[in-house]
Amino acid sequence: MRKLSALRAHVLAAVPQLARDPDRLLTFVVDGRIEYRRGPTLTHEYAGGVRLVITDYSGDPDAVIIPVLAWLNRYEPDLDPKTGIAFDIELIDHNTVDIELTIQLTERVIATVDNTTGQIRARHVVHDYGDEQPSASNEWQLLVASQHGNGEDYQPVARWPAQPAEPSDDG
Repeated sequence: MRKLSALRAHVLAAVPQLARDPDRLLTFVVDGRIEYRRGPTLTHEYAGGVRLVITDYSGDPDAVIIPVLAWLNRYEPDLDPKTGIAFDIELIDHNTVDIELTIQLTERVIATVDNTTGQIRARHVVHDYGDEQPSASNEWQLLVASQHGNGEDYQPVARWPAQPAEPSDDG
């Protein structure tokens, strides 16, 4: 799934801890299925849960969640906000957790059959719905209020390009 690769690239770029150690971000497809209709084409849709597992994470969970939500707004806007994302967090120690997100994604593949040439042409269709309110900057920066402050002391915890990683046909 091209969306899985693009989402992974986006999270790696946005979360500083993961950018430094990308092996701590594990990605899987779980309960995946292929939805198709019988007929003259082989067009189908990949659908299922994409699991992101971040191991030994000591940052603010918002530094992961908010960039993921930004990416989903752009590439999966019809995701059901009540059931589209599930999470688990395992406390490792006082400062470290493992975070697991399961996100329901779909990815359509148009596959046309040409009986005269014996060719099947497959093309992944990933719509970019853009931002309703695009950033005037080249990037977004997430600032989170300090736990010990009065709500006016914000610390940067993540940043990502205003144009997040796009799913591409090359992988």
